[in-house]
Amino acid sequence: MEATFSGLPNELIIQILNSDTSCEVARLLSGTSKQFQALALPVLFRDVRLQTHDGAMMFFSVVHSDLSRADHVRSLTMPLGSRGFGRTIAEPGFRPYFISDRWHVAQSRKVAESLKSMANLEHLTFNHRLVDPVDYHNLLQRHTFPRLTSCEMDVLGRFDKTTHDYNLLAAFWNRHRTLTRVFCPDLMRASRPSLRIAMPNLEYLETSPILVPLLDVAARRLREVRMVWYPWQAALVEQVMRAIQAMTEVEIPFVASQDFFGLETCYALVDAISRNLPQTRMLRMRRIGQYNELQALDGNMLAGITEYLSRFTDLVYFAMENRYRLTLGPPRTAADRLVVQSWGDACPTLEACCLNSVAWVKVSGVWAVAPLERFYELADRVHLAIRTPIAF
Repeated sequence: MEATFSGLPNELIIQILNSDTSCEVARLLSGTSKQFQALALPVLFRDVRLQTHDGAMMFFSVVHSDLSRADHVRSLTMPLGSRGFGRTIAEPGFRPYFISDRWHVAQSRKVAESLKSMANLEHLTFNHRLVDPVDYHNLLQRHTFPRLTSCEMDVLGRFDKTTHDYNLLAAFWNRHRTLTRVFCPDLMRASRPSLRIAMPNLEYLETSPILVPLLDVAARRLREVRMVWYPWQAALVEQVMRAIQAMTEVEIPFVASQDFFGLETCYALVDAISRNLPQTRMLRMRRIGQYNELQALDGNMLAGITEYLSRFTDLVYFAMENRYRLTLGPPRTAADRLVVQSWGDACPTLEACCLNSVAWVKVSGVWAVAPLERFYELADRVHLAIRTPIAF
């Protein structure tokens, strides 16, 4: 590898490294010499994806040893929650018996200082379990990433989240008005109704319905929303959909993905979306709950939804899914065909549907069964990615 590149000018080597999206050439070249390591480092640090707590701590130690490396990081992702991280220093009261509090504080400072040095960061998915609660609060309350356009964040704690925790996260969002994509899985139960969060450039939002009415999206660029509706939130359906309507433009195709428990909530959601967001291009409704609580849907259950579909002007993909992506009960192809045909008659723009874990695609005006993967292939073309693409 070293012999292959040794005679090339640095500018050409950098161009070759940047053109390799897999970064495989940069990884191989970085171990050959200090010169090539210096050329490959910006490429290797551009898009960092951490999978485990130990790997994350090692990465931040490397960055902290030379903070100039932080300038190369454009995207930083890691699992949220306890996936791969477990209970660590961000959870009060938990300390491994063989590690002192002083060691934890020092490690937390390394992570916080390294993160704050990433001035060119465009995407951030950060697990608060990597730092001490004080450092995480300081990050949310005071620090700004001037180029940040996409983030996935959470607040401290599990069931003891406070209004103060939510206010700090809201303050972080308010300082980052460059954000176009926001992911916040938390329920936002403790946030105060008077809170306002400015996201003027928002395009993608994945969050609890409770957060939506608190947003101020002046530019009306919102293109996709994903939400999970719990039974106690059903009364908010109309309010939330009206708020989303104020964030969108009729000329911009819209994508809505809604998870729900009861069919009553599903009916209310499709009704509200059809009235407030008739420009929706794709609508995905997914039932969640225990497997033994779910049952196959029939025409009687879906009669109201068929009526609502007639209000959409640009709907191309529509799905009634379940969380397991499995067929519930025996095959119902003949009965489901009648339901899908009624959907197509009510909404002539439909091209593909998903019902009872079976895909239906309209071919030359006739609905035909297709593999379920086919529907997901079509849907993936319409969905926005959560993470902002990194420019090479």
